[in-house]
Amino acid sequence: MFNSSGGRWTGSLNDVSLALELVSLTPGLQVADQAGAPMFSAIGQTYKLGDGNPFSFTPSFYTNDNARSRYSAAFRFVDLNGTLRDSGTFHMDFAPVPLPAAAWLMASALTGLAVLKRRGVI
Repeated sequence: MFNSSGGRWTGSLNDVSLALELVSLTPGLQVADQAGAPMFSAIGQTYKLGDGNPFSFTPSFYTNDNARSRYSAAFRFVDLNGTLRDSGTFHMDFAPVPLPAAAWLMASALTGLAVLKRRGVI
């Protein structure tokens, strides 16, 4: 993502106050920070990631129990100091995995590991 936008985001971020701006969000999709707190309540809001080069960010995306078939979120990086212009927009798309399918995948993986262990492969 840093190499997007015609090369504007390829250099040092020393003088940058980096934020993530919400461009669009499918209704029902929520974005939370590392502590689990909601990050956005409206389109156009920003969430400050940090100042300069060192920053870490691990968002969580979640829905309610009545999940739709597809969700999408669009973001862009903005410099709150105005040193750099905004980045290009990037999109994240999600499709919920139903619990029975997830349980089946987990059971299949565990069965496969048990077979490999029994054969002495692992």
